[in-house]
Formats: sequence, C-alpha cells, structure tokens
Amino acid sequence: PPTAKPTPPLWEKTGCPAAYAAGTEYPDGTTVSHNGIVYKCRGFGSGSNWCGKDGYEPGVDLNWGMAWEQLGSCSGQIAPTASPTVPANAPGCPAQYDPEAEYAPGEMTAIGVMVYECKPAWPLSQYCNVYAPDNEQGGPLGWNKIGGCDGTIAPTASPVAPTASQFEGKGCPQAYAVGGDYSAGDKVEYKGRVYECKQWPYSGFCGQANYEPGTTYGNMGWNPLGWCDGTIKPTAAPTI
Repeated sequence: PPTAKPTPPLWEKTGCPAAYAAGTEYPDGTTVSHNGIVYKCRGFGSGSNWCGKDGYEPGVDLNWGMAWEQLGSCSGQIAPTASPTVPANAPGCPAQYDPEAEYAPGEMTAIGVMVYECKPAWPLSQYCNVYAPDNEQGGPLGWNKIGGCDGTIAPTASPVAPTASQFEGKGCPQAYAVGGDYSAGDKVEYKGRVYECKQWPYSGFCGQANYEPGTTYGNMGWNPLGWCDGTIKPTAAPTI
C-alpha cells in the first residue's frame, strides 16, 4: 500500500494564514495556507507572478513549485492584532481612506486612528491605488504605517504637479487608450503622468488591457518619465 505523505515541520509562526483561493491575485511574498501547509508566493520582483493562475495550486498541481515556496505546516488561525493605542500627544488624523480616491506618493490617509503614508518612491507607490492600507497581503507593498492619531488636521491645498523633468517640452502628450496601436518610443499621458512605450519585445504589451501605464503590470511595457500638466501646443504650420 502507498505510504502517507510526510507532514513538514511547523512553520515559524503560530496558526495558519489566510486560506488559498484559486483565481486570487496574490502580491509577491504573500503567505497562504492550503490543506494544512503554508506557502509563500515567489514572484519575480516586478509585481508579476503565477501564484493566482490556473495550474499552480500550491502543493497540488504539477508546476506549483514554480509559483510557491513551501514554508511548513500549520494549525488553527493567526490571532488578530490588537487595536492600536493612541498616545496622549498624538497628532491629528488626515482624511479617512477612500477606496475610490487616487493617492499620490507621500500622501497620507487614516483608517480609524491609524495613519498610513503612500510610499514616496515609484514603483511601490503605484500599489497605493491597488491595495487598501490595511490589506494584510498587499497593503505593505504600497503603504508605510506611520502610527496613531487623534482628532482631525486641517486639509492642505491640492498638490500642483511639476512638469516632468525628463519629458521634452511642456504639457502632456495624448492620453493613453486601451487597445491603442502603440510602438516603441510612443509617449502617452495617464492620470497626469507621462509614460514611454518600451523597446521591442516589451512594446507588445503597450496596447493590451491590464497593462495600462502606472498599474500593477504596466511596467512590463511602459517606462515612467514624470509628471505633466496641460497639453502640448501644436507645432506651427511650415511657412512656404
């Protein structure tokens, strides 16, 4: 008779992380539990991975090891963290997090009495508009936890987008359109930023859905060039 599959040693933490769910988009480094075993999403360092794809169910499908790293066995659940304690001299709270809002690098928001900062550096800042700050798996990719707050703070004026230092001339190029026929070197504007289509073979991603510039997989086809404001003035007609 076949021998039972050995159970790996317990992993480093107490309890099991969230259960694996097929079809879920898992950020690099996400831990999940499946059939009593803990796995970590390997990823490729670019925000793109196979962890939620068909054919990579951890511990089950033939090629699961290409997407997941086995960490050990587990039992029970991870205890929830306690509510944050707000110190007596805590600063006021910024506006509460709005899932429909667009957050810029360095911008702060609050969930309850906990303050979060959108990471200042691209490409991590792009995750601020993909995952909520308190998302257990994706939140740490784009947000820094600052600490507790108390009350409210006066709103600051809306930031003015500086002209992109790496973009020739002032103003924004044509807006990006999903399905557009883009070639290497083409420049577009998307949400106030300028992007340039990468050289072949990466240029093949530039017009495809789910590869919009500045999004999770946008860096597969687009290079960021900076901010822009307004429109590019048309060139004058040649004088004959």
